Amino acid sequence: MSLRYLPVEVLSEILSLALADNANLCDILCLNSKILAISKLIIHSEIRFLSYRQLHSFSSGKDPLCCAPRSITLILPGGATHLDIFTDLKRALIRCNPFRSNESGPLDTLRLQLHTHTRDPNLHHIADALSVADPKNFVWSGPDPVHHFSIAIVSQAVRHLVHAISAWSHIQHIKLTNVAFPVNNAKDYISNHLFLNAIPSLRTLLLGKVAFLSVYAVAGTVCDHGMTNLEQVRLVDAYSESIWGRRMRRSDVVKAGLDLLAMGLLNGMGGDDIIARVTSVVVCEVETERIEGGDRIEGSRFLF
Repeated sequence: MSLRYLPVEVLSEILSLALADNANLCDILCLNSKILAISKLIIHSEIRFLSYRQLHSFSSGKDPLCCAPRSITLILPGGATHLDIFTDLKRALIRCNPFRSNESGPLDTLRLQLHTHTRDPNLHHIADALSVADPKNFVWSGPDPVHHFSIAIVSQAVRHLVHAISAWSHIQHIKLTNVAFPVNNAKDYISNHLFLNAIPSLRTLLLGKVAFLSVYAVAGTVCDHGMTNLEQVRLVDAYSESIWGRRMRRSDVVKAGLDLLAMGLLNGMGGDDIIARVTSVVVCEVETERIEGGDRIEGSRFLF
């Protein structure tokens, strides 16, 4: 039976699989007009960029999309360096935005898998680009194998990333891995809050393979009355100092919260409130163990 006679629902499933595994999309898009129309709808609803060339080509395009994308994914190889990457990402996101409506809703997922670099003079474009997105789900991870502890989001990039996230109004779930946070005065609650302000919509936050994470920032964010919908903060292989130091435990976050209370920086909460809040929200875990050295954990993967 010819593909053209299949029901649209069945043909869509077949094309979704074919498009995901085919490096040369033209082989499929040129088959016939029906397949072209369905394929464009699939491609535009789940946009994936697997190279800087693809991103740049899309960001420079003028043709209207078939629909508002549900997800946008950008995956770049570990060694790739492009100074205009976030300028092009901003243009790509702007190209997608005119198709959003009350019916389509906000962008469901923005997923980045790429490295930033300390000497990149254009890191400030991170905030410019991501502020355009306002997704419900945001993931930024490193492109290296999961057992590698490499830094994808350098400390110089974190400030710009936080600036963008703090302005989002639809965000519900955030996952950031392979991050080196800026080193600040650990007891400076204002500058060490994880975000610039409370994000009422945020429900879950996962920080994995992170270094120099301020335990006071974690405690201050978890105990912020403005984080009204925050259900869970998962800290997986999270270090307050370098990765050769000690992983963060939930008891560390409790102690930091009590310290902030003693300093008068947590209003409207008592010690029991802080303990209950941190215990119910914060989960500290071990995922990747070193071959030798560092904070070696035996037994349970949960760190209390």
